[in-house]
Parts: sequence; structure tokens; C-alpha cells
Amino acid sequence: MKVNFQRVSDRISLVYDIESGKKHKVRSISFRGNQQVSDQALLSQVLIKKAHLLSHGSISQKQLKQSVDKLRALYQDIGYEDVKVTPKVVDKEPYLDVVFEIQEGQQTWVEAVQVTGNQTVPLDRLTRGKALPLRANYPFSQRRMVEGRNQIAAAYQTRGYLNSEVKTTVARQPSDPHRVDVTYAITEGQMVRVSDVLYLGQKRTRLSLLHKTAQIEPETVMSRSSLLAAETRLYDLNVFDWSAVGPKKPITDQSEEGVLVRVHEAKRNEITYGFGFEVSHRGGNTPGGTVAVPGLPTVGLGSNKVAPSQSTFASPRGLVEFSRRNMRGLAETFSTSLLLSRLDQRALTTYTQPHFIGSQWGSATSFSIERTTQNPLFAAGLGDASFQVERLISRKNNTRLQLRYDFNKTSLSHLLVPELVLPRDRNIHLSTFSGTLIRDTRDKPLDAHQGILATLDLALTPGPLGSSASFAKALGQYAFYKPIHSMIFANSVRIGLAKAFASSFVPTSQLYFSGGGTSLRGFPIDQAGPQRLVPFCGVLQGQSGCVNVTVPVGGRQLFILNSELRFPLKIMKALGGVVFYDGGNVYSAINLASFVNNYTNTIGVGLRYATPIGPVRIDIGRNLNPVPGISATQYFITLGQAF
Repeated sequence: MKVNFQRVSDRISLVYDIESGKKHKVRSISFRGNQQVSDQALLSQVLIKKAHLLSHGSISQKQLKQSVDKLRALYQDIGYEDVKVTPKVVDKEPYLDVVFEIQEGQQTWVEAVQVTGNQTVPLDRLTRGKALPLRANYPFSQRRMVEGRNQIAAAYQTRGYLNSEVKTTVARQPSDPHRVDVTYAITEGQMVRVSDVLYLGQKRTRLSLLHKTAQIEPETVMSRSSLLAAETRLYDLNVFDWSAVGPKKPITDQSEEGVLVRVHEAKRNEITYGFGFEVSHRGGNTPGGTVAVPGLPTVGLGSNKVAPSQSTFASPRGLVEFSRRNMRGLAETFSTSLLLSRLDQRALTTYTQPHFIGSQWGSATSFSIERTTQNPLFAAGLGDASFQVERLISRKNNTRLQLRYDFNKTSLSHLLVPELVLPRDRNIHLSTFSGTLIRDTRDKPLDAHQGILATLDLALTPGPLGSSASFAKALGQYAFYKPIHSMIFANSVRIGLAKAFASSFVPTSQLYFSGGGTSLRGFPIDQAGPQRLVPFCGVLQGQSGCVNVTVPVGGRQLFILNSELRFPLKIMKALGGVVFYDGGNVYSAINLASFVNNYTNTIGVGLRYATPIGPVRIDIGRNLNPVPGISATQYFITLGQAF
């Protein structure tokens, strides 16, 4: 690049003459002088990318500098304090060879670690019985030393020593400067207790709610963690614009101090509305080429489409939603919505309570009713009333318990394909008691890398309480995610059972269905398990006669085993690959022989592209036990992991 100055009267112009030259490819990245760290470990720290089939690679001065810093940090973390990393870029047009020359130097070791000044708190309580990150006879690491200091400081802050200080010193031995003694010097200060709690800013919110939520009592230890937790719990009530919890006065030498809880109440009422005019032909297909009937799985029609009704429907359409927060000053929320149009009328009302009858259980009550004739194949009347309570059982393991009662009614009429819905499923009343236990320790629910998800759902639907059928259901899932180097090993098992009482039955809407991108990827959506043929007569476009369509029946037994190995692809930073196995099926009855004989196996591969809202997923599954009439190879493109 050349810079030319041009003066014209009283103006100066700068002209940049740039010659881009030929584009180069990063052919190789290598290391010299590394004796203690492998090339593979070093390469994982380098931000420069080699060329491959679809890319010339990437290299810049910024990437080069950041790579040097990361390589140096890697060595220093294992005791090589004086390591030197020198990058060299060799231009062999049109290729670039990048070489990192490393002078490791001598490794520094920790001779001894001492903790001084802890007069009131024993060391094992500071470290919870575990060793500090930096230990004697281990390589010296500045990072681990800082982690140890932060660990000790946090332990004191949690115990109410708000003015405590932890300083670190590193003393080198005179006989060997690469042998060091590390000392954590603690200045404890005084323990601070809560003298009183003052609440400010509440107008309609009851003091009892603030007290129950903040969970800060006089004469208890004032810890940073409890103050921050109180602040978070108050904000999570969703009735405050902001909340702040802290000491009334700065902590100096006092052993008691008051706590000030400040809140700012949010706007209580919110109304949303919209009005319009719609003109439409009714059609029975969803965009995916399927038929959807309430309470039943979607039915694929292949290349066929439901003929739209001959009439054109024109009508106004309006939606009104109203919410009122902080009802009764207890952070309870009431909301209702109403949708009106000629083909669809729907109403929904909910009421939530963070503390049901003053307890630690949260509750949610909802009522909904809908009448729809949008689909020419049927008219549906739907009603639902439910009540649920939920509470946190274990904060450490993120375990929750949900108990609920649900009464719902489904009424289907004007069926143009009568065989699509069994007579007993056309008018169903279900009165169900259920409970769900959930344990979720996943690091990222949308794209978990470690942790587990375990759920158990038990449901009882007795006929004497207004149900059309009497039955019980159980569904359990256990999924775990384990990192293996740069890969993730993910596994999931799901087991479901449904059992009717005496001479009753299990409605189709309560049977198990499987198949698709989140269960068995060798089947289309909900197409695993038993099937039956349903004649579509005179309702399909271009078909004057009857066309038999395969419809899933569902089953009373479900077993799904998913196993995936997820790994990064060097082609692109956000791109990853997957190999997977799916096993299991849906079974018409609870029977061991049927389980063995009808077990299916699917293998496949996939791609994952990471985005802020979860990975974009492409999967190709091959059913090793294909079913007649269903392709053995299935393709899925969606958002989020399979499980």
C-alpha cells in the first residue's frame, strides 16, 4: 500500500494505492521446539485456519497475535513461566506456511502452599474438604493460584466476613528460583450480622410477600450470596422493574448492619388488541402436507391434498388480550384473551400464584374453550380446565415436582372422513390427576454438553370422576450428556406404559406415538408402530374415488433409545457432525414378545450449525428394519438437538 499526498490550493488529498496481490492459501501450521506439549494440544489454541476444499483458510495479524497469547498461556498454566513463542509466516506463493517456534524454558514447581490468618474458619471448611487448585509438588500456575484466592474469598464472603481480604505471595527459593512457596494471607475482619431489614419502594405489594421472597432475617449472617439471591428472587416475581438488596451503610468496622431491600413496581395492567378482515378458502392441509385433527397425530397424505371447500368465507377477525399483574399485592397474575372470527372462536383465562396459600408451591389455573371449523374435514369443540402446583425440591440438583389436575373435553362433528376418527374418540371427556418429577442439570438446555435430564410422569384418569375411560399412564426419560475431549456423547432412554382398567380403554389421544426428528429418525413423524388404512373418498384434489391413506394407530407401550456422538468439523467453526443410533418402537400392547419382535434399529448421520438460539439440525436416518409402504431413509431439517 502506498500513500500519496496531493495539495490543491488550500486542500490536501490523501490517496491510498492498494495492490491486493494474489490470494494465498494457508498450507500448513507447524510447531518447533515443543518437547512437553503435543502438536495436537498446541493446534487447539491456534486461531489461524488451514486451507481445505471449500476455503483458503484464514490468517491475519490479529489472529497471529491471539494465537501466540493463547500458546503462551497454555505453557504458563503448566509452569513454564519464561516460555517464548515466535511466529513465522513463510510465503511460498500461492501458499503460506505458518511456523511457531517455541522456547519452553525451565518448568517452575510449587514447593509448598500455606494459608495464614484464618483464625475463625478452618481450612477444610474454606475448601469444603477439597484441596486448593494449586498444590505442592505440582507445576506452578498463576491461573490456579488466582482460582484458589477467589475460592477462599468467596468462602469468607458467604460466612458474613464482608471486609475480608486474601492476598497471595510467591517466594522463590534461593537455591532454585524455579521452586516456589505460595502463601495465601487472609485478613478476616469481623463477621457482620443483620440487625434489621427495611423494605422500600413497594406501593401495592404486601410486606409479607417481600419478606417471604427475600428470605433475610435479623440476627442471621449477612453474606454476599444471600443478598444477591434475594435480589434475583424478587426480580423473578415479574412484578418489579428492578430490585436491589444490600447493606444500609457501607461495611467498615461494624459487626451489625441493617439490610435495605428496594423495589420499583412495574406497570400492573397491559392490554393488547388487533382487528382485521379475513377472506379464505378452507383447506384441510397444514403446510407440511398433513391432516391435523385435535387429539390425534398428524396424518401424512403424500402428494395428495385436501380439496378446499367451495365457499369463500369472509368475516371480521379480532383479538383482545388483557393482563393484570400483582393481584392482591401477592405477585399473582390474571390474564385473559379472546379471539373471534367466523371460522374460529377461542377464549383463554389463566391465573398464576408464586405462593399458593402462602406456601412455597407456585400454582397455575387455566380455563380455555374453542370452537373451530377452519378445517373442512371436521368441526371441533374443545374445552379445558386445569390446576397445577409446582415447587423446587432441590436447588443443587435443580429438581422440581409438579402436581396437577386437568379436565378436558373434545367433541368432533361433521366428519367428511368418518373412518379417520374412531367412534369412541369423537366425544371424549378426560379427568386426570398427574404428577411429574423433573431433574435437570444440563449446562445448556438447547444444546447440552454435560449434565442429565431425568423426568418421571405418572397419570391416573378414573371413570367415576367424569372420564369417558379409566386408565393409568407412566412415562419416564433419562438423558445424559458427557464431554469426551472435543466431542459430546449424548444418550437418552424413554419408556412409556398405558393401561386401561377393567373393560375400559385408552383413548387414541392418550396412546403413545413415535417417529420423526426427535425420536425414531427412521420413520416419518408419528408413523412408527401399528398402522391402519383409512379411505379418503371424494375429499382429495383430483381424486373422484377413494384413496387409502395409512394412519398410525398408536400404542400402549413405548420404548425409545437414542445415542449420538457429536463432534466438531474443521471445515467451519460453527459446524459440527453427528453419528447416531435410534432403537425402539411403539407397541399396541404391553408385551415382552412384541417388544422383541417389533424392535427397530435406525442408524444415521447429521450436521449441526450453531446459532444463538440453538443448532440448525440436518439428519439422515436409515431404518434397518423397514416397514412396507414407508421409505427406509428419512430426512429432517429443523432447529435444536434431537434430545
